[in-house]
Amino acid sequence: MKISKYFYFTSKSVSQEDEAISYKLMLRAGMLLKHGAGLYSYLPMAQKALEKVKRVIREELDRDGNVELLMPFVQPAALWKESGRWEDMGPEMARFKDRKKNDYALSPTHEEVITDVFRSQAKSYKDLPISLYQIATKFRDEPRPRFGLLRGREFIMKDGYSFHETQECLQKTYDAYFKAYCRIVERLGLKYRVVQADTGNMGGSMSHEFHVLAERGEDEILFCDAIGLAANAEMAPLPKNAHFTKSNGTGGGVEKVGTPGATKLEDLERTLKVSMVDMIKSVAYELVVPGVGESRPVVVFIRGDLPVSETKLKKYLDRGELRPLSVDTAKKFGLTLGFMGPSNSPKTGVIYLFDHSLSQPGKFWVSGANETDFHFKNFQEGRDFQVHESKDLALAKKGDRCDETNVYESARGIEIGHIFQLGKKYTEAMKVSLHGSDGKPMVPTMGCYGIGVSRLMASAIEQNNDERGMIWPKAIAPYQVHLICSNMKNDAIRQAAEAFYGELGEMGFEVLFDDRELQFGAKITDAELCGMPIIVVIGNAFASSGQFEVIIRQGLIKQQLGKEATVSLLKSTLL
Repeated sequence: MKISKYFYFTSKSVSQEDEAISYKLMLRAGMLLKHGAGLYSYLPMAQKALEKVKRVIREELDRDGNVELLMPFVQPAALWKESGRWEDMGPEMARFKDRKKNDYALSPTHEEVITDVFRSQAKSYKDLPISLYQIATKFRDEPRPRFGLLRGREFIMKDGYSFHETQECLQKTYDAYFKAYCRIVERLGLKYRVVQADTGNMGGSMSHEFHVLAERGEDEILFCDAIGLAANAEMAPLPKNAHFTKSNGTGGGVEKVGTPGATKLEDLERTLKVSMVDMIKSVAYELVVPGVGESRPVVVFIRGDLPVSETKLKKYLDRGELRPLSVDTAKKFGLTLGFMGPSNSPKTGVIYLFDHSLSQPGKFWVSGANETDFHFKNFQEGRDFQVHESKDLALAKKGDRCDETNVYESARGIEIGHIFQLGKKYTEAMKVSLHGSDGKPMVPTMGCYGIGVSRLMASAIEQNNDERGMIWPKAIAPYQVHLICSNMKNDAIRQAAEAFYGELGEMGFEVLFDDRELQFGAKITDAELCGMPIIVVIGNAFASSGQFEVIIRQGLIKQQLGKEATVSLLKSTLL
């Protein structure tokens, strides 16, 4: 492609100071145009990279027998009401009414539609397993779209779904998808980690996230290579003794002390001269379960300096929405905000949970006395309060124990893929029934497999860039070679460049040929910004000695090579 005939406009700088480096570089390189918050046009160079990502995905999925289809972007509310998710999805799902006042939504995901597709065609266990996927546009009304393609509202995604007679059959497809995703990311030349993850509102019993490692990744990944464990920070498991500490208590019996106005742990530190590691913190929520009506308080007791992982808490509670406990609800259930503790607490209608960190018989604590302006000192588990069954509810962090002898390390990651074992959540809710192998009706079990196409492209830039611009991995570079004619007014140089451009095309190389009548400095700056794997300059060195200047974009390694040596290098590097 000759740049003189291309839709190609670059900029020296952009004003997106707080955005991701991928977004800023794509704007500078003329690859994206923003129309609104989280809404973009993919300009020609971005479109070429996207198509290459799609090709790799299709090749790896098709080799495992997955079959591609295409489902509607606009979905009827009736399907979502069948599954029970019409209300659960919340404001992220964009809803509207058509001219007949029927409810519809712009697709945030396709579990309901694919289940409808499946039940309309499959009739028997003999039709199983079935594994279908699509590459399509999604829309989620993010409350704060940011980081360009990494957190947009409209995005391109590959979502796949499988249906099975047995859990064993589902596990085989899940494992095959796991390996296929690893192959996809490896073919794209990206460094990544796979982590245990939360199933969220997708439901199901098991899920894994695939993260491309990047300094500005949104997610913190905790890993313990010694035991082969990696997880999203919100889900990283902690052993029961991960936060056990010695007590600084003075011993003796429990003591009730006045603490007027000390509703915060910082107040107690000053008043009682006690560290937060020796305090019991109460974190209170309201659990709202759709269709049940009245909400219930949930109180988590945890060591004072530890944050609660709301992801772990939601997973334990299984369903419903968590909100901060309101003053009115606290009064209704007899809870004393700021002074709650595990002794003499109201029992009716309140869910109490204990984190592992409190299961330390013999340790002395400071705890709320469930009475305004009072706390307990020398408060001891087993004597003054009971932990009947502790839970892993703390948010893990770097340096926490992952087992008896090892600790977690951390990295930042961009989630680019997520696979789930959905079980029968959707097939049961939408009354899918097949003729089973035993002659009786059976409900199939499902898997779900998503990978972000546009996010993968942006993640590749996040991981591969320098102060001059992008450095595309060769598998998804819009073009393999960026050919520059340094002086279009010099007939010999121009003719040599045009001839080499034609020869490379005949050899099967994808070439972006800068044939503009611009200064060489502007051309090389654009070439370094756009980041094709190899830059070839035909200029003064060719006029004097027949040499091409060949630049490997990764590291900007420069060589003076003759034509044959240049072609040999291109073939060995790119083909």
